Amino acid sequence: MTSLVDRSEYAALAEHIYLNQASLGLIPSRSTAAMLLFLSDVAQYGNIRLSDENEAHLLDELRAEAASFIGTDSSLVAITGGASEALSQSAELVGTADASVVLVSSDFPSVCYPWLLAARRSATRITAVHDRPPAQSSTPPAPRSTSEQ
Repeated sequence: MTSLVDRSEYAALAEHIYLNQASLGLIPSRSTAAMLLFLSDVAQYGNIRLSDENEAHLLDELRAEAASFIGTDSSLVAITGGASEALSQSAELVGTADASVVLVSSDFPSVCYPWLLAARRSATRITAVHDRPPAQSSTPPAPRSTSEQ
């Protein structure tokens, strides 16, 4: 499988195999460099060095790059602080429509909760997919009554 980002961009992968992406994903070195530049040039000064116009367009380049990567118009790309925020916003939008959502039963609560809340507030239907087989029991099932058969 070809990676979107070369392994050399990840400092930890020079000496380790890292499998904990869902909890704390590794950040490529070029992204870390961009973050540090933003922190030192912009964030530590707030909007003292940033006009309202520049602030309004701060993420335009990132949005354009993301749009190009997925093959869509940048006006259709939202930039959020993380996956949980994106899922919450998506659930809120979908929750206003007659929708059906499929959730994986073993997923992180932060993935499921926004959709469960949307289902409470609207007509959103939730279907749970169980990705793990039921635990095998060493005791046989209780006999069923004739009316249950």
